[in-house]
Amino acid sequence: MGGGIAGIAGALMSLWFQGDPNLGPLLIPSVFAASIVGGFFSIYGAIAGGILVGLTEVLGTRFLAGEFGSWLIAYRPLIPLVFIVVTLLLAPRGLAGINWSRLRRYGTRS
Repeated sequence: MGGGIAGIAGALMSLWFQGDPNLGPLLIPSVFAASIVGGFFSIYGAIAGGILVGLTEVLGTRFLAGEFGSWLIAYRPLIPLVFIVVTLLLAPRGLAGINWSRLRRYGTRS
């Protein structure tokens, strides 16, 4: 099922991107960061990681370019790499590997 969905996504990608040999290296860091941030063993974590990385990449670049100048847009591919480093340092299993109920218990203690 996952292969079929990936095939459909690849076929529909031509509607948004012009085919180019450099298309893969542009998209791979974002996809890889989304899978690492979400966690490899959870589909819901992968969805959450994809949304988090995608929105942060687009909106973060937009905000930072507005604050510091348009020269910052060239560094947009670095945002997913920063996500990979931070996730591997803080939560090596991704968002899905965090025990959220344990964190909530510690957060309610005063």
